[in-house]
Amino acid sequence: MSILSRLNAKFGRYALPNLTVVLIVGQVLMFVTQQLNPGKQGFQMLERIRMYPDRVLAGEYWRAITFLFDPPTTNLIFAVFFWYIFYLMGTTLEVTWGAFRYNVYLLIGYIGSIACAFGVYFAHGDLAGMPASSGFLYGSIFLAFARFFPDFTFYIMFVIPIKIKWLAASAMAWLWIRVHFR
Repeated sequence: MSILSRLNAKFGRYALPNLTVVLIVGQVLMFVTQQLNPGKQGFQMLERIRMYPDRVLAGEYWRAITFLFDPPTTNLIFAVFFWYIFYLMGTTLEVTWGAFRYNVYLLIGYIGSIACAFGVYFAHGDLAGMPASSGFLYGSIFLAFARFFPDFTFYIMFVIPIKIKWLAASAMAWLWIRVHFR
């Protein structure tokens, strides 16, 4: 019996079902809040929830959780497209793996995002003004979905079919290029 199976037997009842929906609803609420008050001085909601390691160390601990609700973009069309794709992939992985394993996967990605944010902050103090992102967490959902469903087909511009395995391969190549050729 694997470690995850034993943990699932012991703690599986505490798993949060529909975690993808919770994340999307939080992002939609933050998106709408920001759009309702875009120009008021002193009220930039997204700046209040973004994860800045120096501000977390200064006592604003909520930022370590709320950065997960930072919407992917401020453009409505791209945000809706992102939420649709994230819902499709996240709920499919949750059904495939089960709620507990999906929660563990997201928890490990979340902890990795926090650790990397603080690692970069301590290694490069000059980057203190840069917020941490949950983009790699959502990217890992994309890659996991591509791993389990490689023949899933997206239609780019609703016309051009492309299998997700090729999108994932191009994403991995792009990450490799960015890391090795800075």
